[in-house]
Parts: sequence; structure tokens; C-alpha cells
Amino acid sequence: MWSRRSRPRCCVTPVNTDFIATLHATVVTRPDMTNRQFAEWITESEVFERYPGGAGYGYIQIVPAAQLDD
Repeated sequence: MWSRRSRPRCCVTPVNTDFIATLHATVVTRPDMTNRQFAEWITESEVFERYPGGAGYGYIQIVPAAQLDD
């Protein structure tokens, strides 16, 4: 059972933390980034080469209901 203090240590490493911080900074400074732009950023940043342990990365863009097509 997980408590508030326990964390999955196998997944939290300095390398993962570095990538998470970089990803967070990118999304915060570019909040209007599209999925295509995110894919370009992943490629240009050589994410798969720099962080080979990742199985995949995704970006979810929030779209207000009023902007969705019927």
C-alpha cells in the first residue's frame, strides 16, 4: 500500500527529473504548442537519444468544449 511519503523510486532518477523539468519549462513557455510542434520539439531536442529509457512521450492539448466540432 502506498502512503503519502512513499514514491516509486525506480522511476524517479536525476535524468528523469531533468527531462521533466525541461518538458515543464517548454510547455509553460509555449502553452499554445500544437501536437505537431511538440513532436518537432521532441525530435529537435534529441529526446530519444538523450533519454533512451523512455518508452514514449506525449502532449495533451486542452480544448474547451465550445471549440470542439459536433
